[in-house]
Amino acid sequence: MKSVLVTGSNGGIGTAICSLLKDNGYYVIGTDLESDENNLDDFIQFDLRDITICRDERARFACEINQIIDGSEFSALVNNAALQVLSGMDDLDIEDFRATIDINLTAPLVLSKILYNSLKENKGSILNIGSIHAKLTKPAFISYSTSKSALLGLTQSMAVDIGSNVRVNAIQPAATATEMLLDGFKGQPEAYAKLEAFHPSNCIAKPIEIAEAVFFMISDRCRFMNGAILDVNGGIGCRLHDPV
Repeated sequence: MKSVLVTGSNGGIGTAICSLLKDNGYYVIGTDLESDENNLDDFIQFDLRDITICRDERARFACEINQIIDGSEFSALVNNAALQVLSGMDDLDIEDFRATIDINLTAPLVLSKILYNSLKENKGSILNIGSIHAKLTKPAFISYSTSKSALLGLTQSMAVDIGSNVRVNAIQPAATATEMLLDGFKGQPEAYAKLEAFHPSNCIAKPIEIAEAVFFMISDRCRFMNGAILDVNGGIGCRLHDPV
């Protein structure tokens, strides 16, 4: 059985990814801050920031994940977990900035190093879940957009560096109808409709659409896809919004 590790497995996109992969025969291992909410095959409750700042925590996590995947065909690491702290320059907290970089950029690199040999052995892949904010952003997204821009660079540089052994790709979604996003629009149907209308597709993504892209990109059906950045943004990445 092919096994896969999905970080941020309790979130809206993480849940959709895990569910789709389980339905398609993968042994799905999740990790998140809170206990497993999706009845996954295996789960590690963990703060990913710990492995970016503490050598002992890196060793502990490596031991636990290697015990879990031992004997399986470990085929993919999906770096989905993310931290988003909104602040502009006036109120930006440097500790929030550092935490964002640790979770969104350094943790994917650390996990890639921990799991590299297993992925290499099985000709597996690493898939980073980025964001449209890597290239197009707005006020108060300094920390988040910086981390996602750097994740784009990490994806491309790793593809060049290890691409003969492990494929490395990224997906960059725009607005996605997760529970967190929908909660932010409760009682504001006009605002939600306005967000949809900003996208040329006149809709925003459903989590399952991101999951379908993940399923395809880690599969054996696209072995030549390496260093690829797949934009899933409803066309908004092509649209210029001039002031009225």
